[in-house]
Amino acid sequence: MKFNTIYIVLAILLIGSSCQDYLTKTIEFEDVGFEPQMVVNFKITDSIEVFNISISKNVNYANNANPEYQFVEGAVVKLFIDGETFTAEEQTGVDPTINVYNHILTLPDGFSLTNKQYELEVTHPDYPTVRSSTYIPLSPTIEDIEFEKEARTSTEFGYVNVQDAVRFRINDNTEETNYYVLQVLNNGFFLSSEMDDPLAEPTFLSGFLISDADYPVDDPEFTIYFQSFEDTEMELVLQIKNISESEYLFLQSYEQYRSSQNFGFFAEPVTLFSNIEGGLGIFSAEQVQEFEL
Repeated sequence: MKFNTIYIVLAILLIGSSCQDYLTKTIEFEDVGFEPQMVVNFKITDSIEVFNISISKNVNYANNANPEYQFVEGAVVKLFIDGETFTAEEQTGVDPTINVYNHILTLPDGFSLTNKQYELEVTHPDYPTVRSSTYIPLSPTIEDIEFEKEARTSTEFGYVNVQDAVRFRINDNTEETNYYVLQVLNNGFFLSSEMDDPLAEPTFLSGFLISDADYPVDDPEFTIYFQSFEDTEMELVLQIKNISESEYLFLQSYEQYRSSQNFGFFAEPVTLFSNIEGGLGIFSAEQVQEFEL
């Protein structure tokens, strides 16, 4: 009986070993090489004169590098605007788990950023020099702003949903393609909103991406719907951002990346847009207009 038990155990081990050979496959990994690069995050906004800039570095996951956010120390950041040069000040001792920006660039009081070309250069002895440029056209004229209380009502699962609306027209420079982010805020916070326009692309901050190249008229009309409240202390604001093409393409790619995460292992990989030559990241610009409703 003892010998029979031994034979049975050996047979099971042999069968398991054979199955493992059929069910497993060895795949050779070809290391294509890793080039350390700087990663830039810099947005110019016309409503401020002090800008936060992040200069970090990429990581090599194939070599089990630390995936945490890693600053690059000693980088020289320069911004060129119409022949003038501005150098950012590096901030030392910054904790990347609290603040992801490690450079500050300050422009003179009253310096105009309207309708200008911006050139960026970042140098470091241990990394390739990175360069980028961005531009935004003149701000558009916002016309015929109209706020409507309880503009529409719908019923879903027995719940009555009442929405207010804001309507407006954007009259911009027809010789250039303009890009916008449309949002409604209440006391400084973004409101969850809807647009029936199929050309308006939702963004992760409850706003909508718009390209005027998609519209055949010079002054298209837009309508944004949002939850109606009876609170008399609400401070509703229509916010329209005139953004650079680089920011538009980055927000598009980021929304595609976010959407792809819902499909888990079956998701197609999405690469975030980058306009940094010699590195990674995004250099963008925007102009902000706000209108109280």
